Amino acid sequence: APQGAVRARGSRPEVAALLARVRALSNKTDVVRTELDTAAGLLAQAAKLDPTDANVWAEWALVDRRYVEECFDRSPARLESARRHATQAVGIDPSNPWARLADASTMVVLNTGDAANASTMVL
Repeated sequence: APQGAVRARGSRPEVAALLARVRALSNKTDVVRTELDTAAGLLAQAAKLDPTDANVWAEWALVDRRYVEECFDRSPARLESARRHATQAVGIDPSNPWARLADASTMVVLNTGDAANASTMVL
């Protein structure tokens, strides 16, 4: 892997490759909806490959959150999807930093819990 590349902790190589593609799409400053749609499709593939990988569910929650932040989809279904994916990630591996980030940032987007509680979840 190139220097500076982050391999998802504990992910199988094929899942880690999908997660890297997802992050390349979803972390763009000027992301468009079709890129998030592609990322969600890649995450569905990753979840089928390894449904016990907390990194997959955490990244999916972060993609859901991005749909909301970019005002591409602020529906109750999208908000519930973000909450469900973050909860799944934390349920699989509560010490996983990606799961904790997804859970905390999802809390902020959903306005559940206070900001102080969300920040302690990441630390």
